[in-house]
Amino acid sequence: MKNDEVYAKIKKECFWDYDINEQKIKEVVKSNDQRLKLKLFNKIIKNSTDKIRSLQIFDRDQLRILFGLTDEQSETIYLLRNAFFNESNPIERLQWKKR
Repeated sequence: MKNDEVYAKIKKECFWDYDINEQKIKEVVKSNDQRLKLKLFNKIIKNSTDKIRSLQIFDRDQLRILFGLTDEQSETIYLLRNAFFNESNPIERLQWKKR
């Protein structure tokens, strides 16, 4: 999927209730405004059907900061942290059952 398609998909899935275009999303990603970036990050986490591809609009360092800033502490966050940063956050529901 090309970058323009990723931004269009983010707009469609995460900002259907906002009057925003793909260019504005790109500007937020490039800006220094952590508050707006965190809002975009949280919208992607909650609404995107392809979270990994959508979050790749941020660079790795920025993603690390955003994961640290979010209040959300869900299985989704742990799974994404595991995928992006090769961490080993345990997800109890996905672990082998002990007999």
